[in-house]
Amino acid sequence: MAYIGNVPVLKTTEDREEFTVTEATQSIFYTSGYTEGFISVYKNGVRLAAEDYTATDGSTVVLTNAAVTNDIISFEYRNEVTLGVEFGEVKQEILITNTGTTSYTLLDNPIAEYTNVYYNGVLLSTGDYTLNGNVLELTQFTLSLNDVITVIMRKGIEYLEAANSVAEVREEFNVTDTTQSIFSLTNAITSSLTDVYLNGIKLSVLDYTIDTSVTPNTITLTEAAVLNDLISVVSKNSVTATHQITELRQEFIVSNLLETEFTASNRLVPSHTDVFLNGIRLNRADYNIDNYKVTLVDPPNQNDILVIVSRTSLTDATKLGATGGGTDNIFWENDTTINNSYTIPTNKNALTAGPVTVANGVIITVPEGSTWTIV
Repeated sequence: MAYIGNVPVLKTTEDREEFTVTEATQSIFYTSGYTEGFISVYKNGVRLAAEDYTATDGSTVVLTNAAVTNDIISFEYRNEVTLGVEFGEVKQEILITNTGTTSYTLLDNPIAEYTNVYYNGVLLSTGDYTLNGNVLELTQFTLSLNDVITVIMRKGIEYLEAANSVAEVREEFNVTDTTQSIFSLTNAITSSLTDVYLNGIKLSVLDYTIDTSVTPNTITLTEAAVLNDLISVVSKNSVTATHQITELRQEFIVSNLLETEFTASNRLVPSHTDVFLNGIRLNRADYNIDNYKVTLVDPPNQNDILVIVSRTSLTDATKLGATGGGTDNIFWENDTTINNSYTIPTNKNALTAGPVTVANGVIITVPEGSTWTIV
């Protein structure tokens, strides 16, 4: 039988690890592997400058100043992607200038289940807002002047034409003058895909402007940096090819005080999963992941909101959801009952392993030009 589905050519595009320091001091940390130049290091949630650590051998990270007991050191690293899927991100920040305004027009049309909305840095529940096309409507809470709403939509990009395409570029500038506002970049960047950090603290989009109409591209700070400040610029590629979603958000409301286990609809990969409780990102030590299930170490309170944000494991056949014994990626597995209505996208074909049962009231819509095959 011929191979079914896309050719599995993916390489990992993102991974993350977290360590809690248990010794009096610790400088050396052993990672699962990274590509030099594509690693970000955080200490207690603050992104470190490149001069604060050494990461050159693809395995270990050495801090310039040792971490101490109970510090949390986190690593995020991305690799080059060859003929696979890149990770796209659209981000918009909104400054509250009128507390009576709750409706905002976004720059893009977000897909609800792949979109996160933050209020002053805290992840909101989907009950706190609605998305209608490119309109965001805030509900359930009172706004204050100068509060910040951040909307981030992430999606995978199936990019079949580029070879050796880099998923992320970063540059750092040490301020050597008394003050400096303008920074000229070596790499061309995309405004909506760029983050700027001042001494490890991520700036709001109101704190700088980006000019891509000139060569080289420039970043101008609203308030000038001063001597010995460190400016870091991190930008992802702008990719416009047909996308394949690689991130999914699922939300659960705690129904009782003893509820600690939450089952996702997709298989979870720990290194590609974030868990939030009432909008606060949990540390790895706060939960365990086993296949589809997240188990909290400490029971939450009734009516707490747990959010699981998971990315597919972007390695070879896991793009297709394949699994098997050990490291095998052989078998395609799907549920046997369809409990939610679904519309197959126009000009897309879908495949399901049968037999399968459609629950009462559930409607599967197959538009003209598409086919649903059960084998």
